Amino acid sequence: MGYSELIKVENYDYRLLMYMSGEIEHPSSFVTQGQEVPIILPALIPIWCDQTDTVGLWKHWFTNSRYPTIVIQSPENCYRVQEIALNLDQLIASESYSLISAEGDVADDISSFCAPVESINVNEIVRLYKKYDHDPKRLSELDIFKDNVPMFISEMEYKGNFPKYSSDISSSELRNSCTVEYSKDVVDEISELDISPEWFKVKDQEPLFYKLLLKEDFSGAWMCLNSNGWMFEDAKKAMKKLANKVNDKNFSILTEAWTNLSLEINGGY
Repeated sequence: MGYSELIKVENYDYRLLMYMSGEIEHPSSFVTQGQEVPIILPALIPIWCDQTDTVGLWKHWFTNSRYPTIVIQSPENCYRVQEIALNLDQLIASESYSLISAEGDVADDISSFCAPVESINVNEIVRLYKKYDHDPKRLSELDIFKDNVPMFISEMEYKGNFPKYSSDISSSELRNSCTVEYSKDVVDEISELDISPEWFKVKDQEPLFYKLLLKEDFSGAWMCLNSNGWMFEDAKKAMKKLANKVNDKNFSILTEAWTNLSLEINGGY
């Protein structure tokens, strides 16, 4: 049981398994696949790792307000996550653009990397590189990005549901988000708002988690678990308690996968 099993039972894009396992090899020598990930938070289903950072599917449980998206999580930046693609097709197109820009051409390994994604026209990506050198925001010119851009391309045109802080953000939007989805400065600002949930206001999340769990506020407990203010050892115990309480087969698969990772040596998040 593990992340690959979760991909299957949740009926996610089956091609994720090819990239997770390394069956489709990432062309960069800095990227690892099919190995234990270095450090991730519970909401991240890993696809591959770029040194300390992990690219993966960001999935929130116990809420209907958020759908899975693809992010990069950076332990060196307080485990902050940034949305980099809305689906696998966009991720592979974006990675290919970066690889072509670095190499100046399309090598066989890049073509093989793109092969499972029929929506990608490698010649179109080469055209972008030759026209703009390397400007990721130009990916919006590709059909798979038009009218459906991830946040890193354009916050102005963004229509997804990854949290975007603004002066008129609602209490519902905040309740359906966690601290690692914002920059530290924004978290500090949110913590001062009357409408912000408690996990934005506390330094130690563990007591709050059990308070929310006792109230059967599973969504709140989950967002609390994915917010800064934990030791990994305590977070593992908390996640097991949550899994026992909700008694959901798929969530139990995730819990087993995450709590089996060797995270305690990293202290906390």
